Amino acid sequence: MGHPERTCRECTQRYVPTRFDQVHCGACSQRLRDVHLIHDTLFSSPHQSVDRVAIATGLSIERISDLAAEGALRAIPVGADMPTECVCPPGESGRCAYCRSKLALRFAEARYEASREAGPKNGLRMRDSDRSRRR
Repeated sequence: MGHPERTCRECTQRYVPTRFDQVHCGACSQRLRDVHLIHDTLFSSPHQSVDRVAIATGLSIERISDLAAEGALRAIPVGADMPTECVCPPGESGRCAYCRSKLALRFAEARYEASREAGPKNGLRMRDSDRSRRR
C-alpha cells in the first residue's frame, strides 16, 4: 500500500513520497538539506572560505559553488564563484544571484557600520552626570 503521487512544493514535479509527511521530492530534499547545512555553518562562524565550509559540511566545493551560483544561499562563503553580471529579465531587477548577492553585501556592510557606530555594549548603563535623580 503505497502513497499516491504528490507535487513537490519546491519544483512542482510529481513524485511518490517515501514518508507520509514528505512534501518535497528527493532532489529538492537533498538540495534543501545542503543549503541548511551551509547556512548553519556560516551562521555559527560567518565569513568562512568555501574550503572551510566544504570541510565543515562534508559537501564538495563544486556543490557549494553551484548552490551559490543559482542563488539558493542567503550568505555566500568567501571564494564561491558568483556571476559577474546581472541576468535579470528587463524591468525585473533583483531576481538573479548577482543582484541578490549585491543586496546581501550592502545589508552586511550596513549592519557592520551600525554595530561599529553603536560601540561595545556590555550590559551596563552609565548615568548622565547632569541629570538629577528622581525619587
